[in-house]
Amino acid sequence: MKQLLFSAATLVSALTLTAVMVPSLAHAKAAQPGNCAVWLEEAAKTVKSDSRFTDPLRMEASEAFTAFAKAQRQIVQDGMAKTYADSKAFGWDKAKVDQMMAQNETALRQGFTTSTMEPDRLYMDHVMAINNCAEVNKTDAQMGQDREAFIATLTAVFELVRAG
Repeated sequence: MKQLLFSAATLVSALTLTAVMVPSLAHAKAAQPGNCAVWLEEAAKTVKSDSRFTDPLRMEASEAFTAFAKAQRQIVQDGMAKTYADSKAFGWDKAKVDQMMAQNETALRQGFTTSTMEPDRLYMDHVMAINNCAEVNKTDAQMGQDREAFIATLTAVFELVRAG
């Protein structure tokens, strides 16, 4: 089995309900399915518009990121009943949880490209966030595809981004 590019940082098992602005700063929260889904969706869009990517890697990366994002969205959806039940301990109802999750997603999307980054360009921060997500998702089902194939694609993306 191929090894992933980086070791994962400390992981938090609880659902992240607070906003995280930049993927590279979200080591403890990067592995959360909702966060991973957003970063993967944004990365898939970015790869399509990043001039450094050409086919077939552009298509492979976009499809791989999209499939992984869909699988992560399903994990979130499957856990929502428990999230709503657990949130009652904080006095939060379904509407409050949904609002907080929407705010988190908006913040993640806005923070995907920071003021020091060029739009339509994938950065190593993005690759590291995706790698952190891949580190904790060990099954094909969690990734929505063959894990080994995803790792091979992510490695090719890493090499392209590293080359500049």
